Amino acid sequence: MLFGSFWYFQDRGEPVTATYDACLAEIELAEELGFDEVWLAEHHFSPYGLLPSPNLILATLAARTRRVRVGNMINTLPFYQPLRLAEEIAMLDHLTHGRLNVGIGSGVAREYGRYGVPLEEAKPRFFETAEILLKALTQERFDHQGQFFRYADIPLMPRPLQRPHPPMYVAATSEDTVRWAAARGLGIAQMWNPVADTQRAVQLYRGLVAHNGATGGRGSVRLFRAVYVAETTEQALAEAEPAYYRFFQYFSGDPAYPTPSPEGWRHHTGKALRRLGPHDFAALDAGDFTLFGDPARVRAKLERLQALLGLDGFVGIFAFGHLRHDQVERSLRLFAREVLPALRPRPAAATP
Repeated sequence: MLFGSFWYFQDRGEPVTATYDACLAEIELAEELGFDEVWLAEHHFSPYGLLPSPNLILATLAARTRRVRVGNMINTLPFYQPLRLAEEIAMLDHLTHGRLNVGIGSGVAREYGRYGVPLEEAKPRFFETAEILLKALTQERFDHQGQFFRYADIPLMPRPLQRPHPPMYVAATSEDTVRWAAARGLGIAQMWNPVADTQRAVQLYRGLVAHNGATGGRGSVRLFRAVYVAETTEQALAEAEPAYYRFFQYFSGDPAYPTPSPEGWRHHTGKALRRLGPHDFAALDAGDFTLFGDPARVRAKLERLQALLGLDGFVGIFAFGHLRHDQVERSLRLFAREVLPALRPRPAAATP
């Protein structure tokens, strides 16, 4: 299993420049600690995420990292002019010397009105833009006649470095999107689905990919979860709860219930994740939406998820809400030293 880190660049209650500097330093530390991937989050008009153009950060990371793979989870496809995005992806693939991953999805509903895109166009724009990206990245020249875009005899320049294109992962919550990704041999990623729902989605996806004969018959699955590791579970829960509560306040976009309470948790999670429904902090922990605790507890939670899901990659959300830079770095170090090695593939024993 590969290990990644996921970065919202959320408002930490400090100058934005300081937040950018701290998050970039944390990402560099993650590479130093042996993480395999870095993923960024595109969001707009909210302290929930201060990366309206995460490709700018990827270009920065191309120069500040050497080994770790980098990508966005997600590029919000309905907000893009597809040809421009295809060109940026190809450029980033070269700037990173082939270390680029590409995440795609349709984004957060409340951002649509402000962006001037009708919400009812979210899915058709997503599917059409994704098809254009795949054409542009894999064909020397292409034509397209669709509902939203029409192109004739387009030669993408530069061509991507990775062939047929950089690894692409779809934020796939619905069964329809899982089927769509599997039919094209693309990876899938899940974040907010209950474990049982993710288990069903992974089984469906693996079966479809094997049937289609794509990507070696297996495909690739990523699971994203919030992670916070401290020396004791009591310390981890006490420090993580108010910061994760702030995360959901940002997510819901609602100033109600300013301090953590069971009612506040249910209000903000229910508003932010309508398909999931209201959860309090204990329910999020019990459902393994969070991996908070001492190293042994976090390791046990992750081992349980891996046994159920057979993941190709696990991506931890290590920075959320108003966690301080030193808290994020301590959590990363503890995870890398005492959790990650237990789930790394062990080298084969030498033949006598």
